Amino acid sequence: MPHGEWKLDGPRWRPLIWAREDGYRFTGDPHALRTFELRALGVKLVEGRRLLSATVGPHAKLHPRERFVQYLLNQLMAMESALDMLVTSPPPPE
Repeated sequence: MPHGEWKLDGPRWRPLIWAREDGYRFTGDPHALRTFELRALGVKLVEGRRLLSATVGPHAKLHPRERFVQYLLNQLMAMESALDMLVTSPPPPE
């Protein structure tokens, strides 16, 4: 299977999640899945913002014409925007 391709027609495994209260567990509960996914995305959002503010931002100030750093800065800002939109989106109606 090529990288990034999901096989959805195989065995019906339930997703594996982790919660502080229960530890690792398999579940099909949509609320538990959404909670786990949003927490994981929130962690990635914080990591991306730290990378932007502590490394890529200062790099861009030191070398503003460097093509790589401008591309990286634009990609990380787009990622930050997308993750922020996902993390702060309202829950779906029940």
